[in-house]
Amino acid sequence: MKMVVTGSKGQLGGTLQRQAEAQGHVVLGMDLPEHDFTKLGAMHATLHEFAPDIIMHCGAYTDVDGAERNPDLAYRVNALGPRNFAYYCQAAGIPLMYFSTDWVFSAPPTRREPFREWEALNPLCTYAKSKAAGEWYVQQLLRQFYIVRGSWLFGAGGNNFIAKIIRAADERGSLSIVTDEISSPSWVDDISTALLKLVSLPLPAYGTYHLPNDGYCSRFEYTAEILRLTGRGDVPLTETLLASYQRAATPPQFSAITNFAAADLGITMRPWQEALAAYLASLPPSTFARVKE
Repeated sequence: MKMVVTGSKGQLGGTLQRQAEAQGHVVLGMDLPEHDFTKLGAMHATLHEFAPDIIMHCGAYTDVDGAERNPDLAYRVNALGPRNFAYYCQAAGIPLMYFSTDWVFSAPPTRREPFREWEALNPLCTYAKSKAAGEWYVQQLLRQFYIVRGSWLFGAGGNNFIAKIIRAADERGSLSIVTDEISSPSWVDDISTALLKLVSLPLPAYGTYHLPNDGYCSRFEYTAEILRLTGRGDVPLTETLLASYQRAATPPQFSAITNFAAADLGITMRPWQEALAAYLASLPPSTFARVKE
């Protein structure tokens, strides 16, 4: 299969491209500055020349606080970007996979049932609203599409939450972490494996899917497990609330999602604790060596 993978320099796009090529797919990776998917004419010329069988659109504007300061940019990238790919896929008669986010959901932290694929969206901030707009364009313009949502992504090569926690723990010696922000950690290696299974099914199964690792936790619980697995279980943790932090974007308090639709097709995800342990074990031992005692 000939695939276009956007965001190919990011955690998910880069992993997806490597896995797809390892399976024998021919992949064109698209990312800035060489490829700007907000520029309709240039992008369509590139796609026409490559003639893909499917477009896997993982690229996005993910600076959630920056989106509040520059909403036009967020909407151009996260809404009009997928619209532009949908235009091409519509004309070429090929499917589009659009990777979205758990941030399109939001509920009070008292909720204890993860969101399933069909539930009503409730985006709170500009980033979340721009990603929901991208979903809307894909659904309006195409019949052959996959909308896939992930949450709290982590993987090699990214400045993700895990790396930030380890760095902060070593620099500060103690941490204050929120207990009322809850979602589902997701390893990009597992998501990529699931995506390739999904788009390679013998009978196309278009629709909306959630592909996080199984289960959910608070940022506090997530941090405690990160510290334990990296030999930092002695670092003191203090509980706090989201309201204690002032930031431009409003994150959802409860946005845990669950894999219901893909699991019915035989595509399951392991628990987030197992995925986190596997991710850390895949890295060189020196990666998380303590900076200072």
